[in-house]
Amino acid sequence: MKIRSDSAFAKLTEDQSDMLVALSDSMTLEQLVKVVEAAPEPIHCSVAAMSRFLKKAAQDKALREAESSDEAIELFAKRGEMQVKVREATMAAMRDRMFEQVIESNNGDRLMETFGALSAEKEKERLYALEERKVRVAEENAKLGWRKLESENARSGVKLLPKALELLTDSNRTFEDRVKGALEVLQVEGAKLLVQRTED
Repeated sequence: MKIRSDSAFAKLTEDQSDMLVALSDSMTLEQLVKVVEAAPEPIHCSVAAMSRFLKKAAQDKALREAESSDEAIELFAKRGEMQVKVREATMAAMRDRMFEQVIESNNGDRLMETFGALSAEKEKERLYALEERKVRVAEENAKLGWRKLESENARSGVKLLPKALELLTDSNRTFEDRVKGALEVLQVEGAKLLVQRTED
């Protein structure tokens, strides 16, 4: 937390600032002023100065906690990614070792069985990757569909603007009547456009 060097609170450490923030939950500002005045290194300040300091200190503490939380989440994510890679590497090493043992055993039936199992596993991995791609494509198509719908709805709404503008600029009506007329056009005609869009 940035504190001016001439501030009475400049000598406080981060932990001491956090402690004052914690104490502010159960003590009044006046009591906190007396606490810092009675400290080994006394701080003389007004109630208003204490209030301003506590606000800054609380914001600083919340910011540090949020940054710490973000770092922890990032570390967990990296650890999860690493565990997946370790698991895949272990599986690959085990497959290679098993295949070597089967070849060394010189057992044709067992070799064919192992080869078939490895081929089936490879096919499963391929199908899984294909499904993942299909899901990603479906998600993208859904997003594009929503954007298209929003764009069409916005274009439909623009069609009403000339009529609303005409009502708003009609000098033969009172201000209230102009606003009321424009709102009715936007609400009633807008609702009709939405119904038409859904029927189309």
